[in-house]
Amino acid sequence: MTDRTTDGGALARALQERIKELNCLYTVETELQDHESGMELVLDRVAKLIPPGWQHVEDCEAEITHASRVHRSSDFEPTPWVLEEPIRVNGAPVGHLRVYYLTEKPSADVGPFLNEEVRLARSLADRLGQYLLLRRDRAAEAGKESHADWEVLLDHLRQNDRETYLRLSRRMLNLLCSGGMEEAQRLLATAYGITDDDASEGEEERNLPRRRAELDTELLLSGRPFLLASETMAGAEISKQVRGWLQEEKIVGLKKVLDNIRSPLPEVVDQVRRHRTMLGRAADLPRATAASLTVSLIQRFLTDQLDFAHTARQFLDFDDFVDLADHVVYPAGSHGKLGGKTAGVVLARGVLRKAAAAAGTDDLVRFPRSFYVTTDGIEAFIAHNDLEDLLAVKYMDIDEVRREYPNIQQLMKNSAFPADMINGLTAVLDELGERPIIVRSSSLLEDRAGTAFSGKYKSLFLANQGSKKDRLAALLDAIAEIYASTLGPDPIIYRQERNLLEFNEQMGILIQEVVGRKAGRWFLPAFAGVAFSRTEFRWSPRIRREDGLVRLVPGLGTRAVDRTRDDYPVLAVPGKPDLRVNVAADEVVRYAPRRVDVIDLQDNTFRTVKMSELLEDVGGTYPGFHHVFSLLQGDTFRPPLGPWSPCDGQPVVTFDALRGPGGLLRRIDTLLRAL
Repeated sequence: MTDRTTDGGALARALQERIKELNCLYTVETELQDHESGMELVLDRVAKLIPPGWQHVEDCEAEITHASRVHRSSDFEPTPWVLEEPIRVNGAPVGHLRVYYLTEKPSADVGPFLNEEVRLARSLADRLGQYLLLRRDRAAEAGKESHADWEVLLDHLRQNDRETYLRLSRRMLNLLCSGGMEEAQRLLATAYGITDDDASEGEEERNLPRRRAELDTELLLSGRPFLLASETMAGAEISKQVRGWLQEEKIVGLKKVLDNIRSPLPEVVDQVRRHRTMLGRAADLPRATAASLTVSLIQRFLTDQLDFAHTARQFLDFDDFVDLADHVVYPAGSHGKLGGKTAGVVLARGVLRKAAAAAGTDDLVRFPRSFYVTTDGIEAFIAHNDLEDLLAVKYMDIDEVRREYPNIQQLMKNSAFPADMINGLTAVLDELGERPIIVRSSSLLEDRAGTAFSGKYKSLFLANQGSKKDRLAALLDAIAEIYASTLGPDPIIYRQERNLLEFNEQMGILIQEVVGRKAGRWFLPAFAGVAFSRTEFRWSPRIRREDGLVRLVPGLGTRAVDRTRDDYPVLAVPGKPDLRVNVAADEVVRYAPRRVDVIDLQDNTFRTVKMSELLEDVGGTYPGFHHVFSLLQGDTFRPPLGPWSPCDGQPVVTFDALRGPGGLLRRIDTLLRAL
């Protein structure tokens, strides 16, 4: 009985594997019948359909290469556990199908793969070859004009831009060789004068320099690489490839500037702006070229951290850095970056944009207008005022730092800024007008993995009212105070604890328009807060750690970040918005926020006022009144139904309107999961 049970189980597993293989063949065949979508899109989708046909589907990835394009089931790193089959068109290899296991698996028939999986890969590669042949034939019929188009373009380049033509010819020859075309490989050997002896010498891996081979440029100028290409590629495909390479040629100047560590930021910004119209859409660049350009921009503007660059290149593109270049302020000869906080904001914007596109919705969140002062602005400020002696403060005894810090603040607030920084900040104020702003720290160490610096550096609200001279003076004063905060006791202790005192901590500045509305003499948003994707404060067994936590307050969000003893934020869980900390009416009233931070436009300052006094002043014109308040009548809360008056009941901050199915808390949950 045991043997029969074992045999039956093995048979069931074998049948299950065959069903998976048949489903894989069927779904791929269905996808290859789509002749309306572009070939690149179809191959992208096919790559994602292949892994479910393999035994260890949870650890399986697929890759299709064709010409210079690589189509992967996801963004993974290739491993040694690979099953590879050539894709052929008319017997000539034009690409490869590769199936990977990401981790080592038990040995099977061919490495970790079953014989049936080898046959499945071969069948899929054959079918892909048939598909590519059909697409080529259709393109040949419909693309004769494209064929003539690329020939005319190349003839023009050969006559007028010999160097560019040589590079294109060499790249086409390399492309054909990488696809396994034997005639192209022989032509490449001829072009470099490689003999059979040279080839055998390379195979022996001798510890001697190889003979230097001169490239036969006349052979490349003859057009033979493109003649070979026309035998296996449709005219439209050649034209697309050539135009893609020409698009890459446009960024050579930009890449040279970005990759030269001696290039000052003004030169980088100028190159980015010049290439804005030259490049057109960044999506038109080949994937590898776009990735290389994006990483160079990340490392020049944001950070050298490899982990950050690896993640950010998946969500950012050239257009993001065009926006940064248009809004950056820097000292002369700057080599600075924009700091950790700005890097996080830029990455979050890219992640949420991609998440919204994947969901087929509008942007999940809007970002306020922002401007950036580079991290080496503080060095220019210190040098301009001969304050280099302050750089030793971080090595003083911490009690001495506490005593000296107020004096350091006043010293820096009474120091002057370099003229080029003043000019840049004046232009920022011209663009913002008299909108209230917040001036935020963005140091190199801030918001990095393991060094959040939460609450260590300053963020200052400015009413930004009055004459331009007064507004500029207030902005410069705020920046100087943030610069001084790098020498405060709390940041220095924080750096001491993490062995970061020797790091050259430079301070960037992030200037943002404050989101809100005018209500009487006050300026404030309806509410603000801080959200966490994980929570350790769980007052109900229904709450999971990954449900997150939000601290909400009316008005500006400072009271949600900087906790106070005499007032409370409203706590909510984005993943379970219907769960409340306080349920009884008396508890809701007791722990409701009673004070609100606002900007006083009349006195041109930041203030904290009692909610009762604010409502007495502005009444129902409070921004978003129905989102913030519930009305208490007896022991019952009800939502405000129209313009509020005192006879309607006592307004209590509950944020109940944000908890519904389409409310803000659900959207915050979506944002946190995307990030």
